[in-house]
Formats: sequence, structure tokens, C-alpha cells
Amino acid sequence: MSQPKALYFAEMLEVSDKRPELINVNNRAAVELRRLHEVNAELVMALKGLHDDVMDYIQLNGLGGEDNHWLVIARAVIAKATAIAEPSS
Repeated sequence: MSQPKALYFAEMLEVSDKRPELINVNNRAAVELRRLHEVNAELVMALKGLHDDVMDYIQLNGLGGEDNHWLVIARAVIAKATAIAEPSS
């Protein structure tokens, strides 16, 4: 199984100063991080939409289960992903 690009680039960033042939790795890492950021945003949007649709269905049909294990996890992940990052000091 091949290593995910993000992990490969992270590893290369750690050693790029010792290996001149890896100097372009920073640019490739930036491209991959931007791609991962975009995919992450799409996944969060899909998860939020799915969560909201499931909650509407549960509530409209009086089914209960709003605190189902996976719905609780989904809410926590959505909150974590959409939290505004604190500026570093």
C-alpha cells in the first residue's frame, strides 16, 4: 500500500534541508495541502447536509434518536471542522 501524499510530503519537508534534490517538495506539499483543504471542506459540507436531513426526518416523523452515537459524533466533527482557528501568538 502506498503512503498518502500528505504524509509523504510531510516526511520530505522534515528532511528537505538535508537533501537538495527535494527542494521543490515545499511547492508540491503546498499544492497537496490546498487539495486536502478543498476536499475537507466538501466532506464537511456533505456531512452537515446529511446530518441536517437525518435530523429533519427524525423530528418530522417523531422517531427519536437525536442523540444517536453517530449523530453525536457527526455534530462533534462538524463543530471541530468549522471552529475558527485561534491566532497563534
